Amino acid sequence: MRILVTGGTGYIGSHTCVELLQAGHGVVILDNLCNSKASAIEKIAAELNKIENLTVRVVPVKSNYWGEGITVAGLITSDDLIAAVRDVDADLITLPAVMLRDDEFLDGKKLGDIKKDFLVIKNPNSVKELLDFIA
Repeated sequence: MRILVTGGTGYIGSHTCVELLQAGHGVVILDNLCNSKASAIEKIAAELNKIENLTVRVVPVKSNYWGEGITVAGLITSDDLIAAVRDVDADLITLPAVMLRDDEFLDGKKLGDIKKDFLVIKNPNSVKELLDFIA
């Protein structure tokens, strides 16, 4: 299975990617780079793309709703997320629970309104939730 991991360049996301790769899954990483620079990540991505079953694509999630200076995952709207992942080829997309309130984005759209399969990670301190889901 190919799985898109949001926040994949951060501490928790990168560890999630390692676990998924070790379990034999393909990984696509989506990150808004709020804690890193695109040029650094692109160099790392070029090296990581040499690994079998790993696809790293640097795709910033731009906030058209609040303005491009906003890079907080909890302030991403469904339209901003859809624009970022529209052309991403993945079987599953993971989202941190902070992006939603009661399965709803800030712009009022529900997770079910989006035509992709999402797994909302409620416990960001463990990848067990994701691995249990895909096992």
